[in-house]
Amino acid sequence: MILEQQMTALMLVLATGIQAPTAAQRGQPPYTLSVTKEGTTFVSLTAQDAKLPDIAADLARRLNAKVIVAPSLKDNKVTVQIAGTPLEPAMLSLAPRVYIDYELRKDAQPRPLGIYLLDLGDAEPAVSAVVQGMSQGLFVSGNTEDTGQPPKDAPLRITYDKGRLAVFAKEQPLMAVVLSIAEELGVPAEVKHETREVISTDIKDSNPEDALVGLSENVRVYVRANANGLERRLLRVVLVGPAAQ
Repeated sequence: MILEQQMTALMLVLATGIQAPTAAQRGQPPYTLSVTKEGTTFVSLTAQDAKLPDIAADLARRLNAKVIVAPSLKDNKVTVQIAGTPLEPAMLSLAPRVYIDYELRKDAQPRPLGIYLLDLGDAEPAVSAVVQGMSQGLFVSGNTEDTGQPPKDAPLRITYDKGRLAVFAKEQPLMAVVLSIAEELGVPAEVKHETREVISTDIKDSNPEDALVGLSENVRVYVRANANGLERRLLRVVLVGPAAQ
């Protein structure tokens, strides 16, 4: 449809020298947008010379998330047609660079919390631009001297090497396990609910975010995805109460 409109406009200009009216001048909406959440989030968008901030505000309402347009793009207009496209490539049709902050939880699809639409020269937003916390939990267990590896018979053993995480816990408090993993990974951890939940687990050679999410329904993991590549960054780990389900 957009291609046909563009060809019609071109033919009119060539024949008469008069610029064809825009969609807004013809009384048509500059864009149509729909979002579906059938497991994965999919976006359909048809836009012709639509204002990027207008599309971003509409997306924010439909996703219940913050969609932040960089000042460098605030005057940009968008002409695009996509149908049933996953969120990250859909956002790349709107801006040259895109970051998305997600909340991860057990047995649930990632929930986008913040979407950043940036130009090529824009800096990456602060890690706390959307995902914020009030405190950071610290946990120290056993011998505080760094021996490099936990004792082989320790009831809680955590190792992290080359981006892969291993966790062994035998009847350990969930809070102790979560805070110890966060300390090993060097990411902020927050306890919103001091649960008495006790877990046993044996995780080997795992992606850290998958390992954390799998520990309990009371764990929330916040990550930032770079839609232009495969990079993902852990932002924060939070332990919540049953009421937060």
